[in-house]
Amino acid sequence: MAIEHWMQFGTFAEQRHFAYPTLDTYKGVIINGNMAAYAPDGLAAFLLERTGLIYLIDPMTHAFQHDPGFVTDNEG
Repeated sequence: MAIEHWMQFGTFAEQRHFAYPTLDTYKGVIINGNMAAYAPDGLAAFLLERTGLIYLIDPMTHAFQHDPGFVTDNEG
C-alpha cells in the first residue's frame, strides 16, 4: 500500500504549508466546509495551482456552525 500525505486546509493562511518541502508533497487536501461554502473562488484558485492534488470537503466543520436542531433528530 502506498503512503499518501493529506493535509487539513482550514484557512487561506495555511496555504504556505503546501509548498514544503515541494509542491507535490501532498496527495490530497481536506477542506473546511465553511471555506467551500463561503470562499469558492479563492479555494478554486488554490486547487488549480496544484494540479494533481485531490480533495474532499469536511461537512462537519460547516454543520457545527449551525443550531444543533438542524443536524440532529428532534422527533425522538
